Amino acid sequence: DGGPLVQEIDQAKRSFREFPQLATLPRTILFTQVTQRWEEASPQERLQVLELLPVEGDLAISAEPMNSRALVSIISFLQTAAPSREALAGVDPLLAQLRRVAPDRIETHMLLARQAFMRGDDEKACEFVTAYVAQAPQAARHFAELQQAIGEGVPGGCR
Repeated sequence: DGGPLVQEIDQAKRSFREFPQLATLPRTILFTQVTQRWEEASPQERLQVLELLPVEGDLAISAEPMNSRALVSIISFLQTAAPSREALAGVDPLLAQLRRVAPDRIETHMLLARQAFMRGDDEKACEFVTAYVAQAPQAARHFAELQQAIGEGVPGGCR
């Protein structure tokens, strides 16, 4: 038994088993919800979630490898839950897959920039941001918070 978050995941997993053909969207939603609630989860809940969710991520990707929304939700979770820079290495293959599946989506570039930033490569993160914003200036507001954080580590800022 775990906390409310673990109980919700257990309930979701039961529904995934009952209707596996329809499980990718609910899995995507689950990953998004867990990511949003990660900060409020207890240490025990986090450990339990980390034991339960990798299997669901693998199943979602196996079922629909071209589903960019599923990839985005899984990558977002893994980046949020990563305990160290080293742990982020496991996200790289998924980011490569996302780049192949959805090379022009804003989420792809945001996650690439976030990955570089989280690994301490502020200049690479800034390159991802500025390259995308140069192509789609209206997207700048979506990168503002990340751009500000990156700019602290880049001489002259990230513009």
